[in-house]
Amino acid sequence: MKAKMSLVILGLFAMVQLTNAQANTDECRTTLSIFSEHYKVKNYKAAFEPWKKVYTECPDFHIATYAYGPKIVEYMIENEGSAAEKEGYKKLLMEVYENRMKYFASKTKIGDIKSKMGDAMMKHKMGAPDKVIAVYDEAFTKDRKNFKNPKSLYNYFDLYYKQHEAGKVSLEDLFTKYEELSEKFEEESKSLAGQLKTILQKEDAGTPLTSKEKRTKKRAETNVKAIGIFSGNLDALISAKASCENLVPLYQKNFDTNKTNAVWLRRAASRMVKKECTKDPMFFKLVESLTAVDPSAGTLRLAGKLAEEQKKYDNALEYYNQAVDMYEDSFDKAKIYLTIANLAKKRGQKSKARNYANKALAEDPSMGKAYLLIATLYGSSANQCGNSTFEKKSVYWLAADTARKAGRVDASLRSRANKLANSYDARVPSKSEIFNGGMAGKSLSIGCWIGRTIKVPNL
Repeated sequence: MKAKMSLVILGLFAMVQLTNAQANTDECRTTLSIFSEHYKVKNYKAAFEPWKKVYTECPDFHIATYAYGPKIVEYMIENEGSAAEKEGYKKLLMEVYENRMKYFASKTKIGDIKSKMGDAMMKHKMGAPDKVIAVYDEAFTKDRKNFKNPKSLYNYFDLYYKQHEAGKVSLEDLFTKYEELSEKFEEESKSLAGQLKTILQKEDAGTPLTSKEKRTKKRAETNVKAIGIFSGNLDALISAKASCENLVPLYQKNFDTNKTNAVWLRRAASRMVKKECTKDPMFFKLVESLTAVDPSAGTLRLAGKLAEEQKKYDNALEYYNQAVDMYEDSFDKAKIYLTIANLAKKRGQKSKARNYANKALAEDPSMGKAYLLIATLYGSSANQCGNSTFEKKSVYWLAADTARKAGRVDASLRSRANKLANSYDARVPSKSEIFNGGMAGKSLSIGCWIGRTIKVPNL
């Protein structure tokens, strides 16, 4: 009898627990719904208390608690409370990031979350620089793939730079970090180029984009622009340090230790190319050693640059074409084709330069620099192509249109492209010249190397 009574009591107890758990779940769901609605209309102040209740009482209930939490708490830091309360909100923000990794590890990307923590620590001045760097280091070493926000990458290097200025990071370590982050920017650019390739080809063919494609294009263009800005800031920050006067002795000092280290050699040679230190014997030494230890496509590209410096242009072209054949990725092929286009331009081979620029665009339609190159080729040929002053000036319409294409496919070049296009627009035939010549709406065939038809605008 007693045993039966015990079972009944245990059953009732279990039912009470189940009922309480269900009630708690229902309350969490209701409260989550409340703060979500406030969040959606950007009323973060109203969202805070119900969000805090869900966060505190049922931290493992839903990922939305951690997806929405940082922005809600950021609002409180910036807009609400006393100085002491703000400090509490800052600690809470860090706790939110940590608890997301604790309760929703499978739905959390360490590189993303840790880089956001580093950004927050920088923004709100939480922790010494070395502590913040440690957070970024963890993001970059443990999950480089998902450490991709351009601003976060720049913040990471900015801290390294400041630590170098404070005498806590060597010049060599600063350059190493710069190269690592530059390579990461390049990886992200390559990924975005891949996303845009089919979309831009479809758009160029006049085929309407789907809603999904439009969203993808907009998101990718936003990220391309951000990469352009922050990678440019990265270059500007290192510029004074990465002079030939600093690079050459540093590489001379460390060459013997690294003469079989392909990564070190490639980064050193690439840096010398960027800083136009390629006439220095150290560049020759680096490329020769790299060729011996790593005969890859990237090495062939550097060998081509070395041949250019030696004015062995046919050899340079041979190296570049070999590199194209070895590269499998369209993004890398496009960069080589653009290099060949620039070499042809330097040699006055305008038609060849355009052909290779077009090859680059076939591989990577988002390569705005290729359009800029073609635009400058047209602009520099206006006085040579055309049988009359009107025809010669008309070439500037073609140059302007091509320059604007650069801005359309690469948001980071938009300002530069529009400025160039406007300079060409200032040289096209005037309205009176169009009217007096009876040319409005007519088509003009431009011969010379250009071989294009230009339609004169209607008045």
